[in-house]
Amino acid sequence: MTDHLSPVEKVLDSLEDYKERQGKFRARCPAHRGVSDNSLSIEEGDDGRVLLTCFAGYDLQEIVNALGLDVVDLFAHDGRSGSPTGAAAKKAGPASPAKSTLPSTRSTQIRPQVEAKHTGVIALW
Repeated sequence: MTDHLSPVEKVLDSLEDYKERQGKFRARCPAHRGVSDNSLSIEEGDDGRVLLTCFAGYDLQEIVNALGLDVVDLFAHDGRSGSPTGAAAKKAGPASPAKSTLPSTRSTQIRPQVEAKHTGVIALW
C-alpha cells in the first residue's frame, strides 16, 4: 500500500528504474516505453505535488494510467512535502535538496529548451 508515501515517492515506487540528479528524477516514460531512460522528468512542486514532463509529449493522464496511479495520487493530502524518503529514496540513493523556482502561491509553466509538454502543472489562484 502506498498511502504513507509522498506523491513523489508514489511515482518513483511505480517506476521500474529511475535516476536522481540534483534533486530531480529522470526515467523512461511508461506511457510510450521509448528508448531513452531520460524521457520522463519527475520533480516535486513547492506544495508537494508531483510535476511530470514527458519529453515525447505524452499527456498527464497517459503517464498516470501507465504508472497504475490516479491523478489524485500526484498531490499531497496531509500537508507533507519534501524530498523523497524511505523505499523510493533507497532505490535512487541519497537525494540532494531540491530547489524550486516556482512561487508558493501560484504555479507557472516553464518550458525547457527542448520541445516538451509539461503535463503536471496545476495553476492555483
